[in-house]
Amino acid sequence: MAAESGRRERPRMRDLPPGERPYERAERVGVRELTDAELLALILRSGDRRRNALDLAYTLLTLPGHEEGLERLNHMSAEELRSLPGIGRIKSLQLLAAVELGRRTSRSQPDRSAQLSSPEQVAAVVAPDMRGLVNEQLRVLLLDAKNRLIRSARVSEGGLASLMIDPRDVFREAIRANAAGLILVHNHPSGDPSPSAQDIKATEALLAASRLLGVRLQDHMIIGHEGYVSLREQTTLWRQQERFRDGQ
Repeated sequence: MAAESGRRERPRMRDLPPGERPYERAERVGVRELTDAELLALILRSGDRRRNALDLAYTLLTLPGHEEGLERLNHMSAEELRSLPGIGRIKSLQLLAAVELGRRTSRSQPDRSAQLSSPEQVAAVVAPDMRGLVNEQLRVLLLDAKNRLIRSARVSEGGLASLMIDPRDVFREAIRANAAGLILVHNHPSGDPSPSAQDIKATEALLAASRLLGVRLQDHMIIGHEGYVSLREQTTLWRQQERFRDGQ
């Protein structure tokens, strides 16, 4: 009964006054004032034989799963979207394009005045974008001498469970930017940010390269769906490097 009641209470576009329909509301109050469902309806443009665009948007936002609302779109492929009633080839690509535009916008103008001196600060910059990636991706955050972000660079991209980390690619970006330091970041599409043995081994090799090149590797962070791990905090690799540097 509750589900039926929810369906009866859900507004349909034909039941709304003209001034309250998504297109009209966007013109009248601006897109920032629209609900998530209304924004999705603008992107979808139309529904199917049984549902209009607004109904279809509500359906997308209430799919069963761990993520809620718009968050689930970060983890859906075109094939998964097309499997839903009312979502065909064009609509699935429109939705994925909108999600990708949001990601690119969020990272297009980094705050160069902010210092990235803690894992919490780094996660605030990269997690909103990287936790939704389907494939494993490696990025470097290039820093000046005061730990301010110069820019970020994507170094490589792997499959669902593999990622090759080449020290030459990592430090080439740092040298090009004349960076004093860098933070390595990659995601685990499984959602679990716990480091693997390969992650730790690669970090050890990168720390050795950083000593030779004089570019500080400040941290290596792993991003998951629900959190992140700082290898500097969780391992002893940096303390081992300091002992090596001091000749102990």
